[in-house]
Amino acid sequence: MITLLRKLIDAVEDEASRNPHFADKLDELMRSFQEAPEMRSKPTPKRMEEVLPDVHKELALRGDRDFRVWLRGQAVETLKAVIRREDLDTARRASKWKDGDKLADFIADGLRARMSRGSAFIERVNRTAPAASGHVGDAPRDEISTGAPTDAGNEPQQVSDRQPADSTGNSRGSDKPPASGEPDET
Repeated sequence: MITLLRKLIDAVEDEASRNPHFADKLDELMRSFQEAPEMRSKPTPKRMEEVLPDVHKELALRGDRDFRVWLRGQAVETLKAVIRREDLDTARRASKWKDGDKLADFIADGLRARMSRGSAFIERVNRTAPAASGHVGDAPRDEISTGAPTDAGNEPQQVSDRQPADSTGNSRGSDKPPASGEPDET
């Protein structure tokens, strides 16, 4: 392709040197090209990122209600760029939307959903199972107190619901009867 363009330029130069009328037209064309106003290109993704607002910061500053109002005041293209930058629309549904309110709500809901991820695990820190009395205690599930005194006399004994494993790695204490030749531990 480059070779073809070079040959074309050589042919144009050759014709311009032999034909003064062609040379004048070529000069006029080149001057008008140099004097033409600079065309503005659409913002590239890098340029667009520079002007995109930090939605996480805005949400923290404004709160949910004011954040939604603020988002509705943004241009549709800005909202779409925020959705792309934050990767909120993996299914690419919102790219077809033209309603700014719908896009603003989509962004706000997506950010809220991301902020709440993991909260279920944070709240489970000391979640426990019901003890023998049926009440939830403070002991973890695998260490439920039986209430029976230990050899020390004043502390309840801790019972684990984990079963010891045999030499094959299978836990004993299952509902299956022992295989022939194995002693019954009950």
